[in-house]
Amino acid sequence: MPKTILLRSGWQTVNIGDIAHTPGALALIRQYMPNAHVILWASRRLDRGAGDLLRRTFPDVEIVDAGNEVALNSAFDRADLFIHGSGSNFPGRLQANRWHEATGKPFGLLGVTVERPEESVDLLNAASFIFTRETASLKVLGREGITCPIQAFAPDATFAMAIRDDAGARSRMAEHSLEPGRFLCIVPRMRYTPYHRIRKNHGWDPQRIQFVEQHNAQHTPDDVAKLARVIERWVEETGDRVFLVPEMTYQTEMFSAIVDPLPTHIASHVEQLNGFWLPDEAASLYDRSNGVVSSECHSPIMSLHAGSPALYVRQPEDTIKGQMYRDLWLSDWILEIDGVTGDTIADRILVAHGDPEGARTKVSRAMNRARQLHDEAMHTIADLVQSL
Repeated sequence: MPKTILLRSGWQTVNIGDIAHTPGALALIRQYMPNAHVILWASRRLDRGAGDLLRRTFPDVEIVDAGNEVALNSAFDRADLFIHGSGSNFPGRLQANRWHEATGKPFGLLGVTVERPEESVDLLNAASFIFTRETASLKVLGREGITCPIQAFAPDATFAMAIRDDAGARSRMAEHSLEPGRFLCIVPRMRYTPYHRIRKNHGWDPQRIQFVEQHNAQHTPDDVAKLARVIERWVEETGDRVFLVPEMTYQTEMFSAIVDPLPTHIASHVEQLNGFWLPDEAASLYDRSNGVVSSECHSPIMSLHAGSPALYVRQPEDTIKGQMYRDLWLSDWILEIDGVTGDTIADRILVAHGDPEGARTKVSRAMNRARQLHDEAMHTIADLVQSL
């Protein structure tokens, strides 16, 4: 009799990286457990086209809305295994604990960053498996003495997201006069995501809002200046264009701070994405680009999956998830923003541009490693499901 898997994912739709986790995890489950029935327990409403994307791509997946208690209770009754999808610091730990206490049936984590295990020691010990998306989390779990019997590294599920929107990408490129292989994508980021501007129910007190606003105001000018320098170097040395794109909804508001100070002859080579988009179109567009330079973590992953080089310009306020790049042999494609200049970043992407064969080899090696690790993790999970 086919088994049923309850997948907890879909953390938010204001970030194409968080959207991408879910189709990546569903693709892995479909590949390694093709006969399993999958129920997706979404963390938030799947708006902004995310739900439609999942339903088109995975029509057999049953989606339970976050607030539908009747459907959720039915899912708890029917499911044989709970899988917590990729995310930062075990974001669905309350829901995993609810499953554990209500059913006593097995559960595990797939591609998760865990920075504060002390918040969930008993729950983590009770898990059947914990696959972290970087080795830094494994070290954290080890220091905390977590006793889960299976603890290993399996990269972020976005590495398995294979959906594409080629028509959307072609249309977007035509709109902005972009030619295949003649443009670089750049993704900016504030040091702390300004959730108080994005969500009505953000849960932040005035002190937190003030801290975030002041901290971002302190660092954003220098951060965007470094990206502006990358643009200058790219245009001057290649003659090609630059496309500013968002990974999160708010980031389109940052574009003017990057473009406005540029000399006219440089700014004329810069295009800006209007509005927001979905990860399938982003992946198709990255595939047609010369690569991605991003201060967000997941656009580079989508670029790598598409076969294009990518730099992750990491900010120290972000989580330890960036370690996955080093774990996948991409140490020279992750740069700590406080330790580099704009010229350092530009040098790195221009080296990749000047050696396309070497860049392709590096991308291929990293993706093969990610697939190997996913293969090992998913065979372990499939064996567990088979035994239930």
